[in-house]
Amino acid sequence: MGRPRIPAASKNKEGRLRGKSPSPGTARTKAAPRRPRRADLALHASEERFRVTFNQAAVGLAHVGPDGRYLLVNRKLCDILGYSADELLRKTVWDVSHPQDRDATTAARRRLFAGEIDTFSLEKRYLRKDGRTVWVNLTVSHVRSASGVPKYDVAAYEDITQRKSAEEALRSSESRNRAVVEIAAEGIIIHDASGRIVSANSSAMRILRKEGGLVGKTPVDLEFDAIREDGTPFPVEDRPVMVTLRTGKPQANVVMGHRKPGGSITWLSMNVLPLGDPGGRMPGGVVVSVTDITERRGYEQKLTYLAQNDTLTGLPNRALLLDRLGQALTRAARRGTLVGVMLLDLDRFKEINDTLGHSAGDTVLKEVAVRIKHMLRDSDTVARLGGDEFCVVLEDCDGRDKVAIAAAKLGKVFNQPITAEGQEIFSAASIGLAVYPNDGSTIEDLIKHADIAMYDAKREGGNGYRFYSTKRHSKPTDQIGMGTALRHAIEHNELEVRYQPQIEIGSGRPVGVEALLHWHHPDLGVMPPSRFIHVAEETGLIVPIGEWVLKTACAEVKAWQQAGLPQLNVAVNLSARQFRDSQLAAKVAGTLAVTGLSPRFLDLEITESVIMSETGHTINVLARLTDLGVRVSIDDFGTGYSSLAYLKRFPVHKLKIDRAFVRDIPEDRDDAAIVQAIITLAKAMELGVLAEGVETAEQLAFLAERKCDEYQGFHFSAALPPKELLELLRARFWYFA
Repeated sequence: MGRPRIPAASKNKEGRLRGKSPSPGTARTKAAPRRPRRADLALHASEERFRVTFNQAAVGLAHVGPDGRYLLVNRKLCDILGYSADELLRKTVWDVSHPQDRDATTAARRRLFAGEIDTFSLEKRYLRKDGRTVWVNLTVSHVRSASGVPKYDVAAYEDITQRKSAEEALRSSESRNRAVVEIAAEGIIIHDASGRIVSANSSAMRILRKEGGLVGKTPVDLEFDAIREDGTPFPVEDRPVMVTLRTGKPQANVVMGHRKPGGSITWLSMNVLPLGDPGGRMPGGVVVSVTDITERRGYEQKLTYLAQNDTLTGLPNRALLLDRLGQALTRAARRGTLVGVMLLDLDRFKEINDTLGHSAGDTVLKEVAVRIKHMLRDSDTVARLGGDEFCVVLEDCDGRDKVAIAAAKLGKVFNQPITAEGQEIFSAASIGLAVYPNDGSTIEDLIKHADIAMYDAKREGGNGYRFYSTKRHSKPTDQIGMGTALRHAIEHNELEVRYQPQIEIGSGRPVGVEALLHWHHPDLGVMPPSRFIHVAEETGLIVPIGEWVLKTACAEVKAWQQAGLPQLNVAVNLSARQFRDSQLAAKVAGTLAVTGLSPRFLDLEITESVIMSETGHTINVLARLTDLGVRVSIDDFGTGYSSLAYLKRFPVHKLKIDRAFVRDIPEDRDDAAIVQAIITLAKAMELGVLAEGVETAEQLAFLAERKCDEYQGFHFSAALPPKELLELLRARFWYFA
């Protein structure tokens, strides 16, 4: 089975529900991302490392379709079975299974497909291409679509041939046992009933660094500094050999650290099996297999680091910051202390990038990160949220004055110039402050209020800090008036939904439209979304406006279907406020019921920054939406800071490449590399991918060559009122006539 059919949906960002600077002549709902492209490229380069782990895994991995046919295999599985990848992809699991083990596999898969179990593990034999038999520890999990339809199995194959050979040798003959065990890559150790070692192969001595021999020693005699996975001491009586000798129960995959005199740690994975005594009451000894997993653990820790840290500065990223801030608020609530949240944004950073280049900008960001971290306590957290924006969390504050002192201290970070590209650069920062619990009791409120305070500081000239205050009018008078006018616009039907076609690149046919908002202001004319969407967000009007757009778009597409036109999907943007609404799924279901539109024609678009802000909430909301049958796309992909560790858990169907990366392809090598990386990532995760803002034939050719699925932009059409859109489609495609 391939990936599920992804409904076409994406956009040119014209008139959407978030402000963004449009192309000339285009009204857009979202402001162009201010984050430097080089920093984003660094982030996506790190996520590329995630993608290749499939082929670098130490065990065989495969995706298997419901018919038992291999869909995807890695190098290790090819090594285990002796086939090339192309050869395995033409086979089923039964083709390579040992005849005597096929029934067990079939029965387990039947229970998996029936939903009786979520996963199964068994030891079974496979036939290599050269005819030899290999033993494999097979673990299989089942993947279903959001609607419950079986998609494929994820199977892990661990080659245990050597271990099975060693076990068989132990049962059959002591002499054969010694020969087989000696050549095993795993460390094999045999203890008698008293715990004394009676046999150990050379691999065991190498792994345990005991060149002088192990025979005759007990776990106590080994005298090495053993630790658990959490770094705490591992007492001798609790180690797996002693537990099995005491209880007669096997111990599987116990991880133990062996700290060497220099401080380095060798990590071991141990399996202990009891050897029965004549009476069968207590073990007559144990056999231990020991594997050095130090390299594997180091690789896993590196992946974890990349998922939680900004690759340019090494600071925690947004995901790790939110986790630490949540823990800080929990501790503060228990202790009755304050928590300070500071948002720091560099002043005129864009000028550095524009005049000296992104390399100089990266140097400034890295130096600022080092200086901020140096100024803080070990208990405080500093994170890079993206672009030139940093966030600091101060724990155990005993007053707002302490937060102010810390902010003033951070301001001194910029007293000394930063040398980049051979020039001295003097920078400054605007800092916004919010204090728990007075300025907010939740993560969301504290960061939002610190952000408002930071923009207050910028409006007052920058190079300073401001506390959040409910009394201070942080919005200019014209914005307040715009909020009032926007309320009148809703009441007097001045808002309009326009639609931009989304085109399938392979066939060139329209497969969907994106619903984009415009405001027909009585005095100012047609206003671009960048003039009012931020006001709608700040006043909360975005919620009723968003619901109106959703209902209008669904009704319009349903009317087209009833008129006999070819079926099109419709993409509708969800604002951050809408996504946080606990009744969102119910409201979407109600809209579909009222308009009569089938959920399979609706694609809800959520920006990358919103979808990653609160991962627990995100997973729950997305699950409820996909249960309705609608599709979900991640908008502006590449401008936020997604973690694959979370992204793979989200039930999304499509990634939309932000127009900021499409604008300068194919000439800009950095943007071209980012677009290629996003397309590759989407394909690897079996997601659809759509490019926004396509304005030239050269851009479209670049995307087509790299197998991008869909596009939208001025190269085909701007967003149009419904009547003009249908006239365009009828003129270009006979089947819309």
